[in-house]
Amino acid sequence: MIPGLSGGNGWTTAIRSYLGSLGHSVYGPRFAANKGTPARVLRCLAEQLDDLAAQHDQRVGLVGWSVGGSIAREVAKRHRGRVRQVITLGAPLGSTRQALHGPPAAPPQPRVGLPAPGFAVLPVPSTVIYSRTDGVFDWRRYPQDDGPDSENIVVLGSHLGMAHNPAVLHVLADRLAQPDGRWSPYRPPRELRCLFPVR
Repeated sequence: MIPGLSGGNGWTTAIRSYLGSLGHSVYGPRFAANKGTPARVLRCLAEQLDDLAAQHDQRVGLVGWSVGGSIAREVAKRHRGRVRQVITLGAPLGSTRQALHGPPAAPPQPRVGLPAPGFAVLPVPSTVIYSRTDGVFDWRRYPQDDGPDSENIVVLGSHLGMAHNPAVLHVLADRLAQPDGRWSPYRPPRELRCLFPVR
């Protein structure tokens, strides 16, 4: 679970505690995951990814909040064999350098018939969770392109509230409960559909 910019593991305590209560082995980065050069960030996370994959003898799921999600996607691109899936919460998609050192000069421009240009799908299953009332980043920077193993899920809420948002927690639990190699898109249960404004 990779926290946002300048945020330590304390920022993700609630999410990690919740997922741990469901039986998942949950870890935060062993270092300041989003500080330093992009090369250092990726190297340190790759080392921890190697250790966790070996320790549990299986591929690892990456969850990233805000800039931590952008970093998680970059790790998955480079180390697909050790990554089971990626889930991002309010993550501005793009390069790790942009994530660590600021957004591009102008936000993406909308395409006819679509809300915004997406970002290329990952080589592993990926779920992008975002809100159109984010309040920190332009929500048009969030969606990824559609693919057989990719999805975008819109929730109600704010950027800083992602870690305590009941819709987000439900999606996380559902996504991580899927058996490795048997990914399918998220479908909210009828009683929770009101939490997801766009399907």
